[in-house]
Amino acid sequence: MDSLVVLLIPAVIIILIVLYYFKKSTPKGKNKQKSNAQHDLTTTFKKLRKQLTKRVNVSHNTIRFVFGLPTRNAVLGLPVGKHISVRVPEFKDEEGSYVVRPYTPVSSDKDLGMFELVIKVYETGTLTKRLEKLEVGDVIEAKGPEGNPLPKFFFFFFENPFFQEKEGYTHANVYICCGEAKKKKHTCRITYTHPGTIELEKPLSAEQQRLGVTSPLGVIKFKKLAMIAGGTGITPMLQVIHQILSDPKDETEIHMIFANRSIDDILLREELEILTEKHSKFHLHFTLDKAPQGVEWHGGVGFVTEELVKKHLPKPASDVLLLECGPPLMIQFLNKFLAPMGYKFLSF
Repeated sequence: MDSLVVLLIPAVIIILIVLYYFKKSTPKGKNKQKSNAQHDLTTTFKKLRKQLTKRVNVSHNTIRFVFGLPTRNAVLGLPVGKHISVRVPEFKDEEGSYVVRPYTPVSSDKDLGMFELVIKVYETGTLTKRLEKLEVGDVIEAKGPEGNPLPKFFFFFFENPFFQEKEGYTHANVYICCGEAKKKKHTCRITYTHPGTIELEKPLSAEQQRLGVTSPLGVIKFKKLAMIAGGTGITPMLQVIHQILSDPKDETEIHMIFANRSIDDILLREELEILTEKHSKFHLHFTLDKAPQGVEWHGGVGFVTEELVKKHLPKPASDVLLLECGPPLMIQFLNKFLAPMGYKFLSF
């Protein structure tokens, strides 16, 4: 009997702690009702049919789509960094199945009454070629959020010191996943939890060991964040960039190399250049495979090499972390020299 009591006491304490933090993180009264009324996400496709209100050609093969929400004050309600699954009504493959792809909106819940998707159209892309034909007034079907994060109280039991919200800083996780891993729905999320802090989730145990991570949650701390993005690999990078730059108390420095085939392939170039002008802690270097003809170009030319990394990214150090995202061949090439250079880096 005594042994049973000994076992029950910790269990009761854990339950009480979970209830306390759950209650603490739940909005109360009118605010809760208002928040729920505004959120427009659903886990069922047909309940989230959204009409295209605007489309803008960002480049020769990239389009920014703006979709309307039911009311002016409605928000998508998508957690930062999460993605939605998108399909076009009645558009199916040869086997009669809907063609579905994951996309991360470039807008946030600060943008009321709408959400935006920036999509690159590939010649061999089944869904992107169909999305390219969308006209204002057409609709898509979507569901989400996709990829559930661990509940906040989970971190408490690992005595995670970063669970506590810092003074003046709103806790916001950024979950990012890139390329083939995202298509295969791997749990490859990297979570930017607090200034200069990233947590890794399973199954990145091999990555954690290589990075020398000792925390049970795979916590990596840094003061400088180096980034190498190729093509559409800029999209998940942008999630972290916005999070860091939107927080005046986050002193993390960002140094990025953004590689593209041609000047017309640079996604969100104007937006990125504006960010560099507004924020002294964001440093950006463009490089192209070939020099553009007939236009002025102040960026680099050529592939991302060890020499280019040495010139534009911070030197390897205990407080420097490098993130890379791009085409598989590019990542394979980078990995041949990043590790020998001494970088702590993550490919995602």
